[in-house]
Amino acid sequence: MSKAAGEGRHSMAHVEKFSPNYYYSLEKQDDYVLRVWLDSSYPYVYCKYDFLGRVMFVGGSSSDKGATTAIPFSQLDTEALEFFHAQLVKLGGKPPALPDALSKETSETWVRMGSKAIAHVGVYPEMQRKLTDIFNFESRQHFMVTESLKTHAEITTQPVSFDSLSPATLEKALEEFTKAGGAADKDFVLRGAANLKGKSPLRD
Repeated sequence: MSKAAGEGRHSMAHVEKFSPNYYYSLEKQDDYVLRVWLDSSYPYVYCKYDFLGRVMFVGGSSSDKGATTAIPFSQLDTEALEFFHAQLVKLGGKPPALPDALSKETSETWVRMGSKAIAHVGVYPEMQRKLTDIFNFESRQHFMVTESLKTHAEITTQPVSFDSLSPATLEKALEEFTKAGGAADKDFVLRGAANLKGKSPLRD
């Protein structure tokens, strides 16, 4: 099968052979969609990568009445997406850039979340994880969000009281909250409502 095959509305890519009887082909269907299929004997299987909708469609010649399965890019392997994105560009396609490229460096930052909370965001490529600790100074609760850098799947822990955290941890979070322009009563943050004595937990 040559590169010239399929010229017209579709643009045929190249053929990669695994053996004399098994190979896959890549075809540009438009600027945003790449079709990939494994050709051997009947039946055959194909995938369509839609880089605009960020969805991969899987189907085949034996699919029930042409039915396909849609899989969000968030559930796919990052390296595979980057490879097929590059193949579409080689074929003259103009797909949008893949967002959220995997960071190669560890980073830790504090981010103020409105007038009530602050988050400590740590990105750890070696673990393929992003960990976000959120401290709410009004409710005196803390919870963590764990995100996979590869699939972007998230897990959120149940909120826990500040009473279960060390004073040093709370003081550091309050310090960063204050640096970012927030204001909260230190006694309330560290010891709770019993020490508030009628004051608001969040100061103007």
